[in-house]
Amino acid sequence: MSEAIVSPTQHRRALHRTLRKQDGPSLPSAPQALVKLQRTLRDPALTFRKAAEVVGEDPALAAIVLRTAASPLYALSRPPRTLVQAVASIGTEELQRIAISQVALQALASTPESLDLFLKGAYANALVTRAMQRQHEPLLEPGLAWPAGLLCNIGVLLRLRIAPEEDEIIRRHMLSKQVDYAQAERDLGLMSQSTLGAQLLYAWKLPLAYVDAAFHCGTERPLTAPGTRESLALRRVVTAADSMAVLGTARLGMQRRRELQQRVQDLLGYDEDAFVEDMAQVYALLPQVKEMMA
Repeated sequence: MSEAIVSPTQHRRALHRTLRKQDGPSLPSAPQALVKLQRTLRDPALTFRKAAEVVGEDPALAAIVLRTAASPLYALSRPPRTLVQAVASIGTEELQRIAISQVALQALASTPESLDLFLKGAYANALVTRAMQRQHEPLLEPGLAWPAGLLCNIGVLLRLRIAPEEDEIIRRHMLSKQVDYAQAERDLGLMSQSTLGAQLLYAWKLPLAYVDAAFHCGTERPLTAPGTRESLALRRVVTAADSMAVLGTARLGMQRRRELQQRVQDLLGYDEDAFVEDMAQVYALLPQVKEMMA
């Protein structure tokens, strides 16, 4: 795969132009809770205690932050017992990423059931993205991997909200043809959830790194579009992780399994033996999804 590296300014302008040109459905407005959280947590003078107070206003979010900080993601010697301890352990920047991505998902879900359905796959993808980043893109800022992996398929959650009948058609096709969500969209000639999700993240003013990763996550050749070194590295691990998570969790036909395996090998530049080793890691990580959902 060829890679065209551009400056951050060129990349930002290209992404703006692309997303503005896309046709699509009307998007829900950014929830006030998300706007407030973005504004508060980006304050450079923010203290650990104040950050904990802000997160603590939402009991569901507070529980997620505590659970995430205590998870194997951070390998802390002593799991935090309070929000202040959690923030002090992971830092306000990491808290911002966790909290903003979780609030965006909570606000978008039409029902608790739809959120749970989505999160099973999203947590799997985020866990695998984090592992692949550490192994294959160690120079990439580690904090980008988790939220980018969590949000890369947010278009699925958006479709569940604005076009549930379309989502049902896609899932029936997935079962009957034994393909994944992205292939079902292509088979049915529907707008990709990647485009839907990127449009939403862009409209809600989430970091462009996540917008870019979401936009390219479902494409067959994610590295051919120009990007910065950081965005290309993040695309590589997010899209590879997405394919690996699908391989580890979905019921697929042999042809689609071969296609996804080849996609991962092309993205990460390795042979079948290395792929098998990485997939062993994926299967070892997947049980942690239950811990994240508890």
